[in-house]
Amino acid sequence: MRSVILRPHPVLGPVEAMRLRQNFELVASAGRVRVVIDLTGVSALSAAGLAAVTHILMRGRRTRMSMRVLLPEQGSDAGQIIDHADLWRFLASANGATRTAPCRSLPPLRSLDSELTPA
Repeated sequence: MRSVILRPHPVLGPVEAMRLRQNFELVASAGRVRVVIDLTGVSALSAAGLAAVTHILMRGRRTRMSMRVLLPEQGSDAGQIIDHADLWRFLASANGATRTAPCRSLPPLRSLDSELTPA
C-alpha cells in the first residue's frame, strides 16, 4: 500500500483548503493508499482550512482509508484554532494521529495532477 503525505502551505486559507481537497480527491481516486495530513508546518488556519481537514477525515473514515494527522504544535496559532473549535480529540482520533514537537519546515505539497492523471 502506498503512503501519500498531504502537506498544505503554512497559511491554510480558503484557496489552499480547496487545493487540499482537490489533492485528496486525486489521491482517493488512485486506489488503496495510506493518507497522512501533515499540519505541522501550518501557522495560520482559517475556518475553511479546518473544514477541509475535517471533511477529508470524515470521507476517509467512511471509505475505510488509512488516515493519519500530524497536528500542529498546541501553542501555535493553528493549534489555538483547533483548540477553540474543540477538535483536538476528533482530529487525534484518526489512526495514529499525534501532536508533534516543532520540527524543520518541509516544502509545500506540489500538485499531484501529473502523477495521477493517466497519459
